[in-house]
Amino acid sequence: MHAACPSLTISLICDNDLESDRSSELDVAIVWTPPKNSDLIVAKLATLHFMPFASRGYIDTYGIPTSIEDLRNHQFVEQVAPGVKSSLLDQLIGTDRPPGFLPVRTNSSLALFWAVANNAGIAFMPTYALGVTRKLIPIDLPFRLKFDIFYYYHPEAKGSPPIRAAVDWLKRLFDPQVYPWFQSNFVHPRDFASSHGENVVRLFEPLIGEEVI
Repeated sequence: MHAACPSLTISLICDNDLESDRSSELDVAIVWTPPKNSDLIVAKLATLHFMPFASRGYIDTYGIPTSIEDLRNHQFVEQVAPGVKSSLLDQLIGTDRPPGFLPVRTNSSLALFWAVANNAGIAFMPTYALGVTRKLIPIDLPFRLKFDIFYYYHPEAKGSPPIRAAVDWLKRLFDPQVYPWFQSNFVHPRDFASSHGENVVRLFEPLIGEEVI
């Protein structure tokens, strides 16, 4: 992106307040739900798929759950944050949880990853987790989640070279042909973990020891 517009300063802003409408402040935005402002140019950018993951250390100690009901016999790491459907855990296993079921609750996806990688429990994570590290193991259960994400920009900026460059950059980052975990249809992590490794940086590999896959 900077190579396309070297004279500009690019400001990347992360905002967890899903209720606020910041369309008047932003040139281009990525959002979980399409904005209410019908004047904006809006398009789907990608689909995120979620499934349970655990570490090899956890699985060696506690085994793998074989059903949704069996999750109650395990430890679970929960993320509670805007945009995260935390209430789905209540719908899956109920609110009457066994002692020790939830050893870690966090609002940070990085903390969630760290806790799971260090044997704290099982967590629902995006399937691209196995694209950035091979040190987690996907768990097949008859329940998965998927969420579409969208981008938008203002129609009067359609001809702006920086806006065009930003949109093209986002499309490259989320290209489902290059990164299959962003496809509309579910692609199992075992089908892309090795063949697409050259397209991503394994950012967390040095943080958590030896590979497990």
